[in-house]
Amino acid sequence: MILLLTGQPGTGKTTLAYQLKERGLVDEVVDGDELRTLGNPGYGRDGRLKNIDRAHAIARYLESKGKRVAVSLIQPYAHQRDQMREVGAVEVYMARHYGVRDEYRVEDYEAPLHPHMVSPTVEDVEAYLKRPRAMFIGRYQTWHDGHRWLVAQKLDAGEPVLIAVRDTDEARDAHDIAAEIRAEYRGRDVEVIVIPNIASVNYGRGVGYEIIEHTPPADIKQISGTKLREQACKD
Repeated sequence: MILLLTGQPGTGKTTLAYQLKERGLVDEVVDGDELRTLGNPGYGRDGRLKNIDRAHAIARYLESKGKRVAVSLIQPYAHQRDQMREVGAVEVYMARHYGVRDEYRVEDYEAPLHPHMVSPTVEDVEAYLKRPRAMFIGRYQTWHDGHRWLVAQKLDAGEPVLIAVRDTDEARDAHDIAAEIRAEYRGRDVEVIVIPNIASVNYGRGVGYEIIEHTPPADIKQISGTKLREQACKD
């Protein structure tokens, strides 16, 4: 997970980033000001582009190692933030100004049009990160387009997803399958876990969640994992 904390100087980006770390909601903070101590490319447009690219590269590296990262710097240019959003970063626009550091204000700052959060508190961010997920349970011995279609029904609706891979005695190890699915959805709001094999899903009255059946279109419905595995063996 990567949180992009963007906003003009004096809007509380760094304060929030370190509060999130203190609360245990992120593991690492990439601080734009600290990054400049390793080599300051300047405060003109070219210098800012370089510093932001460097910060984003570090954040993506840390995220690839399983870290939750907050990136705290002005990040004034929409195209750079959009590139990070495309790989699943959460854009947090710090719009509230506290009347300090006006001398560093960026005149060509491009304010986010549709940020995930605006000037949140730590509690707001925690609630966002802990919002309920749509869960999918399966063996997934062959992860195919039918499964992708199902997951897309929730992701396209803006809902986070939890994929639970059943640990069965079949040919492929559940942990290997989970790793492959996790890699495919890297940067998306998808969590993948391995669970013990199950015989049934049981619930009581008023448990707070639904069991939903999705009806796929004909071309998706006819996809069979068993047939795909049989064909792979023949090939």
